[in-house]
Amino acid sequence: MLEINVKKEHGFNFYLYGSLLTVNLALFSSSTTLVWSSPVIPQLLSNDTNVNPLEEPITPVQQSLIGGLPYFGGILGPLLLERLCDILGRKKTSIILAVVTSIAFGILAFAKHLYAYYALRTILGGLLFYCIVVTSVYSSELTEDHNRGKFQCLLILFHVSGFLYGYALDYSVFTPKIEWMRDYQKQGWRTGPYSGLPPNDGLPPTCCKTKMTVFNEII
Repeated sequence: MLEINVKKEHGFNFYLYGSLLTVNLALFSSSTTLVWSSPVIPQLLSNDTNVNPLEEPITPVQQSLIGGLPYFGGILGPLLLERLCDILGRKKTSIILAVVTSIAFGILAFAKHLYAYYALRTILGGLLFYCIVVTSVYSSELTEDHNRGKFQCLLILFHVSGFLYGYALDYSVFTPKIEWMRDYQKQGWRTGPYSGLPPNDGLPPTCCKTKMTVFNEII
């Protein structure tokens, strides 16, 4: 019996790399859902209405719900949306997940009611964990036996990189904003060396910041 050995050449496939890197971007942005509460909860605990968008500081129970509801949504999301990727396809489903996630984050940024936080956090959690499922299925179907393990590792890489991205935003955007609000609460721009009036609590003039300094810190 004649045996023919066919040697497959495994070259660099730009289309394969581009497709998998692109589909993992949706998971990257959606993964910030789990670390979103890190910079936001300190603001929701504040008594200052300039910092806290809610009418009053949240309680420990409310804080736990804001932090834990995405995982509850992660249970419901894949169960409710399991047939969506079979009906629309993996690629269209990933695009829809990315768009809906962006819209939900946009609404959450301007939400002023606690129940809106609950609902949107639950929805974002469901979208995140269903995005993990769709990305995993799409990657396994697009790859072959010799490179499937390598490309499946991209899923975890982009997932945890989304955490790092969320914490980086916390350090560069939210933290300077909180520090500025604390200085504003202590002295404000109506007192201090730039208004000709003495500080109202005896703090040194250096604690007051100009608007340009605050702008540079936030940027």
